[in-house]
Order: sequence, then C-alpha cells, then structure tokens
Amino acid sequence: MKDADRDGLGEMAIGAMISLIALILMAAVLAGVLLAIVEMTFAESKQTAVTQSDSLNGIIMVNTFELSQYSDPGNDRIYLVFEFPFITAELEDDDVVWSMLCDGGASVGHLAGDFDDATEILDSGSDAAANDFFEPSKIYHMYITTSGVCDLSPGVAAELVVAMEGGRVKTMPFSIGENPRVGDSFI
Repeated sequence: MKDADRDGLGEMAIGAMISLIALILMAAVLAGVLLAIVEMTFAESKQTAVTQSDSLNGIIMVNTFELSQYSDPGNDRIYLVFEFPFITAELEDDDVVWSMLCDGGASVGHLAGDFDDATEILDSGSDAAANDFFEPSKIYHMYITTSGVCDLSPGVAAELVVAMEGGRVKTMPFSIGENPRVGDSFI
C-alpha cells in the first residue's frame, strides 16, 4: 500500500511538472507575441513620423511679419523674416513664391512674386543676386512692396500666401489697424 501511495505521488509530481512546463512555454509564446506587437507598433509609428516629417519639410517658419513702410495712400512695404528649419536639401529661391490678396472695398487686389530678392539676415533683404538657394536652418529676410495694387490703408484685411515646390502652402491672414504705424506686427 505504501508503494501505491508513492506511485500516486510520483504521478502527481510528474503531472505538476508537465503543467509547469506547459505554463512556461505558454508564457514564452505570449511574451514573444507581445514583443512582436510592440515592435510592429513602434515600426509603424516611425514610418508615420517619417511620412509626417516629409510633409513638414520646407514649410516656411515666419519669425517676423510687419509693416516696414507706410503712407496713405501708397507706398507700403511689408518686412518678412523667415527660415526653413526642416529642409533636407537646398531649395532654389524662385521655387518659393508668394501671393497677397487685399480687400480693396469694391474689388480685391492681387500681388505675386517669388523669393528671389530674399537675402540672409545680415544682408540687405532686397538683392536678387545675393543668393540663389535657401539653406537649411539659416535665417533670411525680404521686403514686399505693395504700392499700386494692394494699398494697406486703415481697416484693410489681407492675406499673404507662401507656396513652395511640392505644393506646400502657408497662409497668413492679417489686417491693418485703424492707426497703422511702421513696425506693426501681423503675427
């Protein structure tokens, strides 16, 4: 009888050992599946981040957007300081264009041009020959003359649109206050 009890205990121990091994194997498989899910999630988020940064490449970052010259009616100028912080390669200055729409009361005025006159921040801001390419992370500036078509009179609403090669666009609506002065900031 004692041998039968020992045999029963031995069978129970072997059964417990088999159950423990099965639990360890299941835990290993489950851990492997969880690691695969986490890896896939991070791989997809990296791919999304790369896609996102591609769409952000070349978006102009405007640091200063202000009235630099004002007379009513007439000879108005806007000053723009900008940079391209996420460009991965140089961008030609005439691959960046601007367009301004101005509410002229009965009609809408329209001006357009490119960034050919833009220069690095230490240069004049109005020299077409100064640079032909925008480099990453450098700061540039330029002047936009609005006289003749877009008169920036008190109370006028306008919009400056900047478009870059690849279809990336930045829109900056602004309005002229009731008492415009040189140095009025639009951002």
